[in-house]
Amino acid sequence: MKFLPLLIFAGFTLGVPVCGFSQIDTSRSTFQNLKNQVARGSYFSAIPVLEGIRKAYPGNQKFAQLLGEAYQEARLPAKAASTLESAYNPKIKGSAKLLIPIIQNYYNAGNYDKAKIWIDQLDKRRDADGTAKARGKFLSNAIDEISKADTVSSRFQLDTNFRFPNSGYADFSPVRMNDSTLVFSSLRQDSVASFDPAVTNFLTTRIYVYRQSDLNFDHLESPRLLTPPGVHSGNGSFTPDGRHFYFTRCLETESGKLNCAIYLADVVKGKFENIRKLDGAINKPGSSNSQPFVVTTTVKNTLIETLYFVSDRKGGAGGKDIWVSTYNLKKRKFGNAANLGRLVNSAGNDQSPCLDEKTGHLYFTSDYHPGFGGYDVFLSRKAGNGFGKPINLGKPVNSMADDSYFQLNGGHGAFLSSNRAAGHVLDLQVCCEDVFYVKRLPYLDSLSWVAYQKSVRDPQKPSPVTPQVAEMKETPVEPVIAPPPVAVMPKPEEIKIGKLDQKTKNDSKGVNQQTTILMKAISQNIQFEPGSNTLTANTLPHLDSLASFLKQNPIYRLTLTGHTDNKGSKALNLKLSKTRAEKVKSYLVSKGADQTRIATVAKGPLVPLFPNNKPDGTDYPEGRAKNRRVSLDLRKVVKKK
Repeated sequence: MKFLPLLIFAGFTLGVPVCGFSQIDTSRSTFQNLKNQVARGSYFSAIPVLEGIRKAYPGNQKFAQLLGEAYQEARLPAKAASTLESAYNPKIKGSAKLLIPIIQNYYNAGNYDKAKIWIDQLDKRRDADGTAKARGKFLSNAIDEISKADTVSSRFQLDTNFRFPNSGYADFSPVRMNDSTLVFSSLRQDSVASFDPAVTNFLTTRIYVYRQSDLNFDHLESPRLLTPPGVHSGNGSFTPDGRHFYFTRCLETESGKLNCAIYLADVVKGKFENIRKLDGAINKPGSSNSQPFVVTTTVKNTLIETLYFVSDRKGGAGGKDIWVSTYNLKKRKFGNAANLGRLVNSAGNDQSPCLDEKTGHLYFTSDYHPGFGGYDVFLSRKAGNGFGKPINLGKPVNSMADDSYFQLNGGHGAFLSSNRAAGHVLDLQVCCEDVFYVKRLPYLDSLSWVAYQKSVRDPQKPSPVTPQVAEMKETPVEPVIAPPPVAVMPKPEEIKIGKLDQKTKNDSKGVNQQTTILMKAISQNIQFEPGSNTLTANTLPHLDSLASFLKQNPIYRLTLTGHTDNKGSKALNLKLSKTRAEKVKSYLVSKGADQTRIATVAKGPLVPLFPNNKPDGTDYPEGRAKNRRVSLDLRKVVKKK
């Protein structure tokens, strides 16, 4: 099933709105007209008409189902799910085909409880085919997995100061040509376009060059040589030396499908020259090929180019897969392409590859591996000659929307394309992908956090952290009310992880002051996503510090006490707090800590660290976030005589 499509080379839906109807009409011709609009992507004008019909005729399931499909294509999963749910009637033959769209849309909207309910309905339907039931089972497992998703511990933060000329329609796949030039793909449309079925390719994707003058990016142009009229062009990738530019061109069929091929251009003094289509090893006949990403290696003082790209050719895992081919110097052409294998490529769509040349790790986008909804960005680490199991990058890189085209910008961060709610608004809602930027935060263990927090509390004194860590001061998080009491911190150079000086003064539990401060620093930074036992990405470096401490100091026993906020029932929160404590224990054990010296306790919402509500009775999200935690109780092991 084609669901929330990222088109083969672009992160947008190709069709655009057409003019609506002046009066309510439920004739067969009207239905077919609206169905054609949705099929061609013209849902922005189809939706208001369908909404009017549904209001006037709420029992008309045929139009309700089409409205649900239009919401789905418009990437409004919550509306799509509820509308398709209203169109579902188990007594009607063939209605089982609606169950997967209902489940998938609830999943993409983040309403996992509803998705689970409908998965149970799917299991009970005898007329549901094996493919549907297999997909339902997969989504059920994905819901379980996302609650404990392994996310990358190196952290990213959305850069709210980043400014990009996003338009109402899709803007995506930005890459650096040099320090002062960005190249990206776009429809560059700020108003709803009127679709004419008699016109082929009336609105096409073009490649744009965004140049910097003085201190600002303000010069925008679209090289005609790269983007001829009537052809969709996009998804560029430069070789590291900047001399070659790989990109995609697509032609649209009468049905709206895109047939794509990969091209190569030479880059001479900032200009594109000598454009040619790659040979059959890349552009295999009968397949659509797109989204190139090129890396180079040096062999006998000669640069060899390796091309990662996306193809729907035969021999894949299903949907669109990522393939790789290396240029053969002797034959002067690319060799046969190889599929990246079933760990990376899934039964869904896996695309927009980006390779980190420093580490060899692969970033890519998938709508099938367990994610938060829609397309998510994953990391697959280099493993021998292949790549390991994909890891979800977590929030804020990923969202409930479609997130794709993760393109590294050196070691500083990455560009990202997403249709999340913070994007450019078209016709009162976010339409398509916009370009965002996420900056990489420095890796901080708990001791670094002690120093950082002290510098934030006492900004008048010289910061004890290095310049790299000091960058964190750009967006310090300050509580709205009543910060927790702060212990007096020793100088950073006095805090060390290792075997402790047993001659220092201990408290009643046999724990010295130095260790107590470290435990408080770690405990204050163990946090979870709302309603789940998923550790936030910011938590993992602190747990790494704790695991290191436990391994080097076997004289201690640790008790982990799980806590929750006050949302939900007490019974469920007690259960959740237990799983949170167990989650922390499992992570520590995976890092080498002795599980026999770690115990877990559940307190649920009984011991809040912060108020869950403000004094006026309104919700206090920041306080609730602090209450979703695991506290640490360290005691010295008393040896029996």
